[in-house]
Amino acid sequence: MDVKVDVDGGAYESYTKIVLLRAVFHSLGVYDIPAFRVRGRGIATNTVPSGAFRGFGAPQSLFGLEMHMEELARKTGVEVLDLKKKYFLKKGDSTVTDGTFRYDIILDKLVAEAEKMSGYSEKRARFVKGGDVMHGIGMSFILHGCGFTGDGEQKIIKGEVALEKHADGTVEIQCAAVDFGQGPLTTFRKVVAQVLDLDPYDVIFRYPDTDRVPDSGPTVASRTMMVVGYLIQKAAEDLKSIWKDGEEQRVDRKYEMPPGMNWDQDTLVGDSYSSYGWGVNVCEVEVDPLTWETRVTGAWAVFDVGRAIDQKIVDGQIQGGMNQALGYGAIEKLEVDENGLFRQITMSDYMVPTSLDFPRTGAATVDNPYPYGPFGAKGMGEMVHDAGHAAFAAAVEQAVNRSCPEIPLVPETLMDIMEDGR
Repeated sequence: MDVKVDVDGGAYESYTKIVLLRAVFHSLGVYDIPAFRVRGRGIATNTVPSGAFRGFGAPQSLFGLEMHMEELARKTGVEVLDLKKKYFLKKGDSTVTDGTFRYDIILDKLVAEAEKMSGYSEKRARFVKGGDVMHGIGMSFILHGCGFTGDGEQKIIKGEVALEKHADGTVEIQCAAVDFGQGPLTTFRKVVAQVLDLDPYDVIFRYPDTDRVPDSGPTVASRTMMVVGYLIQKAAEDLKSIWKDGEEQRVDRKYEMPPGMNWDQDTLVGDSYSSYGWGVNVCEVEVDPLTWETRVTGAWAVFDVGRAIDQKIVDGQIQGGMNQALGYGAIEKLEVDENGLFRQITMSDYMVPTSLDFPRTGAATVDNPYPYGPFGAKGMGEMVHDAGHAAFAAAVEQAVNRSCPEIPLVPETLMDIMEDGR
């Protein structure tokens, strides 16, 4: 593969360099490609500046790659899932940056669960026959590096947490992690309670006050549960070993890079991430051949998050991430004119999905514990958004039997594709 990643950063750099790194490092996805070249550029344009978005470069790269695999399969007459399976990564394979995938990769188990939930292969074969309404189903694959790239956690973030035991036996978590819906107000308390054999209601975790808490790093990069949560687990184990009833006690814990990791920031060579989350997304669609409107009739997602600390929270992340990805792929279109100005009069004219626009996602996880995450947990906040849009586009491609390499696939875009004689 010869991969070129050009990132349009808009008028200001913002996070362009960091997004570009992750886009490049995820550019081969879940596939073992023995011969490749990857080049990346961040480009300044006289357009709207671009900032952070869930996935931070991975959704863009994975979309391009998955659509490329769909095209290869279509042109060679091979069923696309068979083609993809042929190149699945395995434990011990090399990463894009010449690091090593050190832990079990269970893509086969994720596919089996996705097949059971969605009936993908049976529908894929049936939809080829056509009908009055165009039907299609697509499957996309995800890997997502958890935490900051390379040695960022060790040399830049240097995360630290503390636990304070009060005389009454309650324990307070001291860290900088922010709960904006992803659940650490629940999951961190469950981790401490599990280690110390406490009721979770006896574990205190308030919104962080920077005057009081150590700097455990920003709440980004799928690191909160895996990195900060693991520090909290180890701090709880330390506290358990010195516990004295009726006394106030405090323990601190600082981040240490997992053993065996190596990274050279100057050459970008080595283990770019300590661990990876993995996933499979499936999307089923109907396409109206008169208006070229699309309707998502089914969505399914299966993930390896190591081990879920709280299954309801994980399922909630999957629901929200898939809806966000389908919005990205199907309806969210920012109109900009030739002068770089918004064509939408107000931001309320920018359409985002509601709970009524897409069906509820069938969600599942398959356990594959990571030894340096709390009770085996890995990061998952970003990868739930990484490839739902690719599964949607792949489903539309099967329905219309035409390459659809551009999103969002709003009706006018799909009409242009269908009317293009090429």
